[in-house]
Amino acid sequence: MKHEVITGGIWRRSHYLDRMTLKELWVAYFQYPAIIAYLLLTAVSVGVWLVATAIAPAALHPEMMWAMLAPLASALVTWVTVAVRHRTARERVTGVLMAGFGAKMLFFGAYLAVMLRVVGLRPVPFAAAFVGYVVLLYVMEALFFRRLFSK
Repeated sequence: MKHEVITGGIWRRSHYLDRMTLKELWVAYFQYPAIIAYLLLTAVSVGVWLVATAIAPAALHPEMMWAMLAPLASALVTWVTVAVRHRTARERVTGVLMAGFGAKMLFFGAYLAVMLRVVGLRPVPFAAAFVGYVVLLYVMEALFFRRLFSK
């Protein structure tokens, strides 16, 4: 079993979920590459936020937290959507990415408007943190896509 865990061989065999124990299900779940990617995206985002809040004045903490949420949600939804489409219909991945780009433009525009006008966050620290998270998460997303598309 150890050899399978190290090489990822667990996903190269049939599974009977009704015969697996809860422990075996958890092990299989956390070895799935997409789950690892979701956890990594989230951990890096939260880690950057924790470091930034430790360094920055307390007055900037709300802007940094709110700036992280939308790019993180967007990256997670994009990764899930593209991974599923890549597995089911590879020829449609480009269309999914284009539709996602349009949806992100609308989502980010509405999110920025709500955060600045309704919530009342300060524009400069919020925009700086937002851009930083978007760039960080898009780089991570590109690396994940490179790995996904190389298969």
